[in-house]
This record gives sequence, C-alpha cells and structure tokens, in this order.
Amino acid sequence: MTITQGLVDEARKYLNEEIPEMGTVSETLFTDIMIIEVLSTSDTINQALYLLWTKKAGLVQKGSEVKQINAGGESVQKYTKMDYVKMCLETAKGYKELWEGEKGSGNSYSVALMKRRPRIW
Repeated sequence: MTITQGLVDEARKYLNEEIPEMGTVSETLFTDIMIIEVLSTSDTINQALYLLWTKKAGLVQKGSEVKQINAGGESVQKYTKMDYVKMCLETAKGYKELWEGEKGSGNSYSVALMKRRPRIW
C-alpha cells in the first residue's frame, strides 16, 4: 500500500479524528506519524483501521467522559469512558471483518481439467 497524505486523511476521517478547521493535530488522539506507522505495516486500509480503532479504545480510557459525539447527523450526549471504549472496539471488529473478507477475496482461481472422451465417428 502506498502511503500518501490522502490516505492518512482518509484514515483520519474513518477514525473520527479529523483535524478541526483552524485546529491542530494536538486536538486529535493520533499524530500523522502514528497513523503512517500503522498504515505502513498494514496490507489494506481496513487492516489499518482495525488496528487504529483498537488503539483508540486504549487511548480513550485515559481521557475523561465524552460530553458529545456527532456522527452522521446524529448526536449522542454524555458517553461514559466504558461506553466509548466498547464503541471503539465494536468499530474495530467491523473493520477486522472487512479486512478478513478482503483476505478471502484475492485474485486466486482454480482450474478444473476434464478428461476428454474420444470422438467416435
């Protein structure tokens, strides 16, 4: 996988860790270097997101409770740390399933050979 700034930004988007407009990376849980390290050791973005969401679950345990989360037009008020950790791990599980599905859908193929019957004229 080729690591580009676009790929790092895409990973940030799917992690809900985008840098706020007029903000800095310090307002997120992950630096670009942290994301790049995981991307560089991953085969696909889904594998990287599985690993990053798992790491995020560990990182959010240190913080205080979440006051508000906005995702996809929905707003959730006052998550406990444990609720947020569970949500991160559930999201990681979803990306793990996507990654495992990718492993099984490679470009492999099998060829079946049939023995020909001699023609009788």
